[in-house]
Amino acid sequence: MQTKTKPFAWELKDQEWDRYQQEFNKFKKATRKHERATERKRKQRAREKAAMEKPTIDSILHDSNPQPLAVTIAEASRPYRQLQRQARSKRTRNLGRKRKWGDTDALRVNWQSPLLWPTIEMAALRVGHGMSPVQIERELK
Repeated sequence: MQTKTKPFAWELKDQEWDRYQQEFNKFKKATRKHERATERKRKQRAREKAAMEKPTIDSILHDSNPQPLAVTIAEASRPYRQLQRQARSKRTRNLGRKRKWGDTDALRVNWQSPLLWPTIEMAALRVGHGMSPVQIERELK
């Protein structure tokens, strides 16, 4: 028969120390996990903010220094789309059904948009005599 012996005091201290170490390691692991999640979220927010910072339509159309277009003419001819996107992004809560498709750029140009008339008139002046609509369209494209 085996008899249970009472553990020595130093053995109890070792067991207590081991339990303390395990609890400390759990806490340390949870803290590291939280820090990594925070960093991932910060990077995600920075990416989303960079994607949202597109130049405005007015700055593109009336800029004296022509640069590669970040906004297409088709997108610039539809300013209400940009307003809708801004209003949707400012909502604090998600209302309604989730969007199935992301935002896409406009394909067709609304030539009757008042924002485009200064650009059309400049192209007509560059084309010159006759103001052929086909030549103006080629100049604009």
